[in-house]
Amino acid sequence: MDRKDTLVSTEDDKDREELHIRSALKSCGYPKWIFDKVKHDQCQKRKKTTIDTKKRNKSAQDSKGLAVIPYAERLSETAERIFSKYGINTAMKPYRTNAQ
Repeated sequence: MDRKDTLVSTEDDKDREELHIRSALKSCGYPKWIFDKVKHDQCQKRKKTTIDTKKRNKSAQDSKGLAVIPYAERLSETAERIFSKYGINTAMKPYRTNAQ
């Protein structure tokens, strides 16, 4: 089903491919409900992915930028809270010294 959705471009071909998959599974002894369940699960997954993408895009539009700061325990978390009040996303990177 994933291949059908990603590789086949036209709706007619997708319908034909779905019929082919159904008949192949039927000839291998799979019950009809398994195919229907997989198709339903994929549809739900696709809807959730679309919603998540819209949320991510809205979050990116609301953001005023990105600040990359070195990680220092407690200090970095405080800075992140302050930046977020102003719509600035933060990313933390490890801070290393040459001393071992």
